[in-house]
Amino acid sequence: MAASLHMDKATSSGTPGAMCADGSAALEEWSCPIAPTTTMSSMDNVLMRLEAHGHPAYISTFFWLEGHVSTQTFHQQIRRLCDSQPKLLQIPVGGSFWRLPQWVDVREYLEAISPDSPAWKLEDQLEEIHIQVQPAPGNDVVSEADERAVLEKRFDDFISQPPKSKQPLWRACLIHGLQGRTVFGFTAHHAMVDGVGLAATLASTFLSPGTLESGGHNIHKSAQHKGRRVATMAVTIAQHHILPRRSFRHHGPPASRRNVAWSRPIPLQQIAQIRRAHPHATLNDVMLAAVTISFRKYMAGRRPSREDPDKPMDMYASDGALLRNEDYDDHLNLIIPVSQRPPGNTAFENRVRASCIFVSSFDRYHSTEDLLHMICQRTRQLKRPILMPVLFEIGRRVFDLIPGLFPSRCIIWYLLRSHCLISNIPGPTDACYFDAHGAKQHRIIGCAMFPPAVSRGMARAGFCSYNGHVYFSIMTDATDRFCDMARKIADNVTNALEFMAEEVG
Repeated sequence: MAASLHMDKATSSGTPGAMCADGSAALEEWSCPIAPTTTMSSMDNVLMRLEAHGHPAYISTFFWLEGHVSTQTFHQQIRRLCDSQPKLLQIPVGGSFWRLPQWVDVREYLEAISPDSPAWKLEDQLEEIHIQVQPAPGNDVVSEADERAVLEKRFDDFISQPPKSKQPLWRACLIHGLQGRTVFGFTAHHAMVDGVGLAATLASTFLSPGTLESGGHNIHKSAQHKGRRVATMAVTIAQHHILPRRSFRHHGPPASRRNVAWSRPIPLQQIAQIRRAHPHATLNDVMLAAVTISFRKYMAGRRPSREDPDKPMDMYASDGALLRNEDYDDHLNLIIPVSQRPPGNTAFENRVRASCIFVSSFDRYHSTEDLLHMICQRTRQLKRPILMPVLFEIGRRVFDLIPGLFPSRCIIWYLLRSHCLISNIPGPTDACYFDAHGAKQHRIIGCAMFPPAVSRGMARAGFCSYNGHVYFSIMTDATDRFCDMARKIADNVTNALEFMAEEVG
C-alpha cells in the first residue's frame, strides 16, 4: 500500500479579512482572560508522578466528521473549548514532597520567568495534517481498509510526539484527505482530566445537541453473602499479585511510539440481543467477555506451531514472534477504571480509581455463558466494593497533606503485572455535530477513546457508546514483537461479539 503524508501547522494571521490556508476567512484576535492559579488535586498529582517515572499518561480520542472541516471551524471550536475549561490554558508548576503543584496560566508563567520570550499562542497546540491514500497494489479504488491503515499510522505519529516544555499538556489535530470525511483528534494528560470528564466536556462544548448517557455500569444486587464477597475479592487481589504477567513484556525504557487500532461500529442492538439471553450481564460485562475471548484467540495464535515449533500457529503473524511456555499466560490481569463521580457530575477533573479483574485459566470457560457468569461476579465486586471507597478517600486526604508519600513505584510494579487497562466511556445518545454555528454541519460519524500508556507492554483499550453503536479501540506499544497485536485484537472483538450474538440468536 502506498501512501504519502505531509503535515502543516494550523495557523491563522489573526488579521480581519485575511485568508486561511483553505481559503476561509481568518479569525479575529482571540482574547481569553487569565485563568486563576489553583492547587493541583492529589489525584492529578498521582498521575503526574507516574509521568515522572517515564510512563506517559495521556488520554487520546478522535472523531470521524462528515465532510470537509475548515481551519476556521477548527479554531473556533478549540477556542470555545478553552473558554469553557480554563485548565486548558494552564501548566503544572512547582510542587515538592510537602506541597502539591499548582495549575498556572501559561501566559502568566512565561511572562514571569522570561518577559522577552515569545508569547504562547493557541496555534502552538494545533496541527492540520493532510494525507493521501493510494489503493493497494492490484486495486483501482481506495478501500476503507486502505484509508484505515494510513489513518492509524498518522494518528500513531500524532499521539507519539513528545510533549513540548512550557506548554499546556494537550494538543489537537485535524486530519484531511479521507473520502468525504475529516478526523478530529485530541490528546490530553490524564493529570488534567479523566476519560468520563473529557467525553462530557467535548459533548457539552461542541458536540451538542447530543445527550450524554448516565453511565455504563448498571448495578445489580449481588447474590453472594457479604462474607463470601469479601473472600472472593481477597482471592482476586491475591491472584493479581501472585501470578505475574509473562506475555508481551519487554525490557528497557518505555516504548516511545504507539500502535492504535479500532473495530467496526458495533450496534447496540447486537449487544442487547446477547444481554436478553444473559439478563444479569451489562454492556460492560459483554464487552469484557469479548475482550477476553479476543486476547485468548490472539495468544493462542502466537503459540508454537505443531508442524514447525519455530513459527507461530497464526500463519499470518507479520513478525513471527512466539509465546513459548515460559512466556505464555493462560490468564488475564485486567485493570478497570471505576468512576468516583456523583450522578450528573461532568466536571473537567479526575474522579476515578482503579480496580482489577482476574480471569483465571482460559480452559475453565467452555461457553459464553460460563465466561459471562464469571465476569458478572467480578464486576459486581467493583460496583459494590467493601473497602475501596473508604481507602480511596483516606488516601486522597493523606496525599493532599503530604504528596511525597505517594508510592508511585509500587503502583508501577502493580501495573506491570497487568495485561490490559480497559475503560468504558458513555457518550451522547443522539447524533452530534462539530459545528460552531448550530447549523448541524459536520455530523459526528464515530469516535474512539484510548486510555493512557502507564506500563511497558500493557495494552490500553476503551469502548465508548455513541448514537446507537459501541466503538472499541486499543493501543499497544510499537515494538519489534507482536506488532500486529492492536489490529488483530480489534478485529477479534468484532468477531467475538458476532459469534456471541449468533450463539444466542
